[in-house]
Amino acid sequence: MRGSLIYVMGPSGAGKDALIEIAKVKLADRSEVTFPRRYVTRSAGLGSENDIFLSRSAFDYLEAGGHFLFSWRSHRLAYGLDRQIEQDLADGRLTVVNGSRAYLPRALELCPTLKPILITARTETLAARLQSRGRETAEERAERLRQPTYDFKAIKNLRRLDNSGELKAAAYRFCAYLYEELAVLAAGSPA
Repeated sequence: MRGSLIYVMGPSGAGKDALIEIAKVKLADRSEVTFPRRYVTRSAGLGSENDIFLSRSAFDYLEAGGHFLFSWRSHRLAYGLDRQIEQDLADGRLTVVNGSRAYLPRALELCPTLKPILITARTETLAARLQSRGRETAEERAERLRQPTYDFKAIKNLRRLDNSGELKAAAYRFCAYLYEELAVLAAGSPA
């Protein structure tokens, strides 16, 4: 694959969607960058603008038909990213997706050259953000904060970005990373 797949992941409330949305605006004039929409079995209006909301039966139908390159379950929801990603990568595009920490090992099996970036934030920051977005009950927020810790020591090309502070600062670092990856692609270096 000629392109580069940036796999953004992190705990609920870390700001993944916000960083991706800012990057979409900053890189809107770059045709070699794509931000595939994620399918999710959540009610419309309760997620990112970049999400496509489906019923569980519609999601299961698409999944069974091989529509998704990546699909996983988390917090009683199903998530998927469609196979258009393969064409974007074949076309040499920088492709930025919102993934799952738990699904990372499988994603690496399917796309060994993907470049994971872990977005983190302090626990108190995560708790405050989860409460302010108002999508989950108190019990569901507590469940999201009890997520297991993941051991990423074996992941050689993992980038980390702390988003505990001002979003603008984290967005600057995130976009700088994407511009670095664009430069690598433009130079024709291996992804």
